[in-house]
Amino acid sequence: MAEYNEYGVREYFEGLSVLRLLSMFYIIILHILLQGGILKAGSGLSHGAAWFLEIGAFCAVNIYAILSGFLSYSESDEPYPYYRFVTLWFQVTFYNVILTLLFYLTNRDVLGGREVLKAFFPITFNAYWYFSAYAGVVLVAPLIHYLVRTLSETSQKMCALAAVLVFSVFGAISSHAGDPLGLRYGYSFLWLAVLYFLGAVMRSCRLYGSLQRGLAVLGILISWVLLFAAQIALETHFTDRTDSFAHDGFYFSYLSPAVLLMAIFYVLLFVNVRLPDSLQLLADSFAPCAFGVYLLHAHPLTLRFLIADHFAGMANLPFPVLILAVLLIAALIFILTILADYLRRILFERLRAERMSRRIEYYVRDLIRMPFR
Repeated sequence: MAEYNEYGVREYFEGLSVLRLLSMFYIIILHILLQGGILKAGSGLSHGAAWFLEIGAFCAVNIYAILSGFLSYSESDEPYPYYRFVTLWFQVTFYNVILTLLFYLTNRDVLGGREVLKAFFPITFNAYWYFSAYAGVVLVAPLIHYLVRTLSETSQKMCALAAVLVFSVFGAISSHAGDPLGLRYGYSFLWLAVLYFLGAVMRSCRLYGSLQRGLAVLGILISWVLLFAAQIALETHFTDRTDSFAHDGFYFSYLSPAVLLMAIFYVLLFVNVRLPDSLQLLADSFAPCAFGVYLLHAHPLTLRFLIADHFAGMANLPFPVLILAVLLIAALIFILTILADYLRRILFERLRAERMSRRIEYYVRDLIRMPFR
């Protein structure tokens, strides 16, 4: 990926294309393990191996949201490109309608026509929690860019630290006491906005040039081991409450400081990765399809009919076999969905979807300006 800095110099972030794809691969692993029923059904070493994979992949959503802020931020004060979100909305609606129709035709006994109608309004009916939350981030993104541009580097870092302390540390702790900040364990617009802000600050302050790769890898491994140790401790000493600790609370949620740090270390690691030209071309070609992987495999009906508890039988496989099986299934889903979205991109190019999105943005901007003329 290439972007221009404030001096007009083209900056290359080759490794971030790979990281976008890797984060989506991790998200598939999460869904196989949790929604697929492996985490609930396993025991012994296989159960521990499943949790080890789950914890290693759990930072994926935070990675993707930080990348949004990092790659979208610019020192330029040009108008925010809302047409990109419009194009994204076309993509989300396209998949939501197609998948809902397919599942409706094959499951009419449990799905009604109302579900098909709701498919045309993915944000209103919250078809994908991430996209609905991201819609709010897009609205405040220009304000975030302006804030970062106008603050000094020291002030940016202080604000970023304050955001981590308030929304990650305090937010995770207070999640057990009623969630006063409305963060919903990270499944919220507010948390994605915080991550977007952190990504913009990392780009503006060029934090990616201040950390050696070895230290970034070490940070990932330490966070991973600490989270895994916390999970084992909870299962050992709070066996009657284990389920209530899964995917929420201080130590293991999107808000968790360890999960957040893990995501930041991933970005700092991959931002300086350099690839051979052939691999870079491949990564750049498929990176724009990463979100399509999410839309296809994480659709509520896909999770309900094709993934939910369908992998529970794997839970008691020998742990090396379990790890290999999860990775292979995730790879198969990843390859099939990314190729499907590549075809969708070709279709959208033929339909000139981006050109239509630009026209919609220009039209809306003209409508907004009209009362002030």
